[in-house]
Amino acid sequence: AQSIADLLAFQKGITVHQHGGQGSAATLNIRGIGAGKAEQILVLLDGIRLNAARGLGADLSQIPLSIVEKIEVIRGGESALYGADAVGGVINIVTRTDPAALNYQLSRDSWNEDSRRDHHLSLKTARRIGPFSLSFIVHSDKNQGNYHYQNPVTFEREQRESNGFFSKGFLLKADWEAPSHLTFSLLEEFFHSEQALIFPLMPDGKKPPPSTSEQSNLRSITTLKGVWKISDESRLSLRLPFRLNRYVYRGDESKNVYKDTHWGPKLDYAFAFSDQHALHLVGETTLDTLKSLSHLKTPRKVNWAAAVKDDYFATPQITLSGALRFDYSKELYGALTPKLGASYDISPQMTLKSNVSRSFRSPTFNERFFATHSPFYSFEGNPALKPEVSWDADVGFSKRGTFWKMEQAFFISLIQNLITEKSTGPSSYSMDNLQQGMLWGRESSFEATLPYFKHLYGILNYTWLKTRLPHRPAHTLNTTLKWEKQRISVFMTHHYVSTIKTDRDYSKKIPATQLVNAGLSWPLSKSTLLSAQIENCLNRPYERVAYFPMPGRTWSISLSGAW
Repeated sequence: AQSIADLLAFQKGITVHQHGGQGSAATLNIRGIGAGKAEQILVLLDGIRLNAARGLGADLSQIPLSIVEKIEVIRGGESALYGADAVGGVINIVTRTDPAALNYQLSRDSWNEDSRRDHHLSLKTARRIGPFSLSFIVHSDKNQGNYHYQNPVTFEREQRESNGFFSKGFLLKADWEAPSHLTFSLLEEFFHSEQALIFPLMPDGKKPPPSTSEQSNLRSITTLKGVWKISDESRLSLRLPFRLNRYVYRGDESKNVYKDTHWGPKLDYAFAFSDQHALHLVGETTLDTLKSLSHLKTPRKVNWAAAVKDDYFATPQITLSGALRFDYSKELYGALTPKLGASYDISPQMTLKSNVSRSFRSPTFNERFFATHSPFYSFEGNPALKPEVSWDADVGFSKRGTFWKMEQAFFISLIQNLITEKSTGPSSYSMDNLQQGMLWGRESSFEATLPYFKHLYGILNYTWLKTRLPHRPAHTLNTTLKWEKQRISVFMTHHYVSTIKTDRDYSKKIPATQLVNAGLSWPLSKSTLLSAQIENCLNRPYERVAYFPMPGRTWSISLSGAW
């Protein structure tokens, strides 16, 4: 994958909404929740919220892949464990802690002939001295972004312009194993990007008029954490995170600045109540503020929360998990969110699982307080909005063999008080709790080392979704074949997304998507690896968001290694 959006697009139950090539805004939905409302998916970076209280959800293009070690995907409502906004699920991005070596990666993409300075560059190093360890990553990305595409309306070959993206940043992680069973850690993450604001094609397929609109983003995260291992069965941890986001939008004749801050102290006590019970007690408070000239006042939200979670090992084969959380925010909500899960190991090769939970999403600052007025369009937020609430349930199984693994899950979600834009007059709008929605479906996956073909590995996953809500495909299928031997690997992927209806009367549709990618990796030495990849091999026109065409056939090449 060239980005987090590329990586998640191939996971079961996930649909990515991307507004163009690499560097353009990208959000996602899980099991259909989050489509058109990215705020319904909670995105974390090492457990720290990236969803700003301002709204619009977390933009995946603002998270460089070079700092990522793994991504944890939790499907279904998770407010009982994570609080507000985890209506559709949680994406937790775990950052890298590299071994004591200097690692590098340099990549290039083929957007056009003028992109000679485009690059993806990252340098990573780590050092350990006694009880101290330090890991540092610095990264830089530049993409001119004037890619070629086939117009989805006129089917003519054209070039997307003003889609440039530039970013830089670093990640610092430090740990100290102090005496008396204490561990202290520091995380400092900084990200800055400059990118053009791209606009959709006209409904008739014509290019949008030229624009010099730009967006500047700055994110800074500082987290201090202390863990006290009281005994082999108990530990106490305190986390003190702070996140600052600064967004600057520059138009042809305007400039808007937003400064979003988030504090979230969290105290967690985990202990074994008995041989059969593992308990977590959590206390947490958050403070979110926003400074902007585009809001009716300076928004501020304080949330207090307490939660308890119990894993009950009833028998060696049966585990029951219960969680209960209470969130309170003055003048906004008092939300009680329970969750109950069960796991039954029928045999060493087969496991049954089920969950039922209640979740909620708090109205964002934009939905409550944003205001804009012009002769052509007027919008004013609604401070009286209620939180969105959902009930979720799923049941499934996983079965393993010697060389294969299969998973199957059935799910259903009922969402109430959906926050939707409503008309308040000619060309004037506000927000209200207008809708209810139900979604249900099935997820399947199968992966195996193929018989009779040494070193060949295959993965297949399929998601079926049934709902009357727009922006959600009914069918998604992903297939991967990979051959690997002695660090030489060759892969091919196929990605299918069925037709997507984009509004309530279903008059607009995004055609079905068929994508084929291929690539290989070749070791140049024991410490150097050369990788090449071709995306959209068949040069098919496609969109992930209506009227935002994605690139045609492109290639990338990457050199990585260590000194």
